[in-house]
Amino acid sequence: GEAVRRRPLEPGPYTFVAADALVLKLRENGRVVNVHTLVAVGVHAEGYREILGVDVTTSEDGPGWLAFF
Repeated sequence: GEAVRRRPLEPGPYTFVAADALVLKLRENGRVVNVHTLVAVGVHAEGYREILGVDVTTSEDGPGWLAFF
């Protein structure tokens, strides 16, 4: 969790950054709810990919993405 968020990123620049979300079903207190896993991936100039961030939210909306970035 927090250690991953606060880790130093590899020196940039990232020539490409992609952000996407995956909707998963999660059992919570005996019921099934949808959660959104937000993922950002960067590509170095050498072509290597690195996961820049991952977060789980209850909705994929503007405020959720702003908080993620």
